[in-house]
Amino acid sequence: MEDGIKTYIKGFDDIFDTKTIPKATTVLVYGPMGSGKTTFAFDFIMKGIERGDIGIFVTIDEVSYNMLSDFQRFECWDINLAFKNKKLFIFDLVYTRTLRPEDKEKYELSRVLSGETNIDSLLLFRDKNWLVFGLARPLNLIELLDRENLVKILSPYVPNIEEYIESGKIRFALDSLTSFITAVTKEFLIRAKTGSLTNFEIEDALRVQMLALKSRLESNNITSFMTAEALSIDRTRYGIEEFIARGVVYLGYEWVGSRRHRYLVVVKMRGRNHSLGKFGFEISSKHGIIVYGEIP
Repeated sequence: MEDGIKTYIKGFDDIFDTKTIPKATTVLVYGPMGSGKTTFAFDFIMKGIERGDIGIFVTIDEVSYNMLSDFQRFECWDINLAFKNKKLFIFDLVYTRTLRPEDKEKYELSRVLSGETNIDSLLLFRDKNWLVFGLARPLNLIELLDRENLVKILSPYVPNIEEYIESGKIRFALDSLTSFITAVTKEFLIRAKTGSLTNFEIEDALRVQMLALKSRLESNNITSFMTAEALSIDRTRYGIEEFIARGVVYLGYEWVGSRRHRYLVVVKMRGRNHSLGKFGFEISSKHGIIVYGEIP
């Protein structure tokens, strides 16, 4: 298997000496609110789908219906075709938060894995023919990415899913890692109130889950983009999001008069030489993300 893959995000690959990023690596895309993180991650997914990849997008920040409705304005992404061709799979951890406990249990992944029900039972918005699935808990995501489970979940739609895994033709995005950390921490805090976990054990358990997320993605040859909130270019919200990333990209903006100018900085990308300078970029409905040259 080749060492690198092209993201095909317009202008982004040119930042690196090999014109690629490492395959089966995790890239953290962080920045302040409104900097374009979700769009950047979704563009990565859709650019891969256009070239035959499978794309898995997990949303913890925004209900998938609202996100997809907004993304319909992008002429460059044929989202409905991606669903029709069984190339795009979205897992929604927001929708289930509003449900009563007895209704939320219907979206527990273990019910599918045990054979109690099938994957179609997790579908949301059936009238749209979207492959959008509800998940009951954040830790369902770790279960999903176990290789055996991933094959079981996706094989009804992609019979040759193991070939995609072996060839590194699956892209993954999590929006956002910050919210995943928050949700997992809350889950462990609930257990702690019952006396089953101490604060130190919660911290250790969180690290274990983050490592599990990283290792399962890498062992399945999946290249992933994860978004995170940033207080500044020097610090993410929790300060631990970079813990699982081999690549780190900061998205920011500067106000010049009444106009906002977007830029990105590749803080690190292991295995690649690249500039540490600022690169201008814009979000275009016709092209998605467009990265321009380095800003003097």
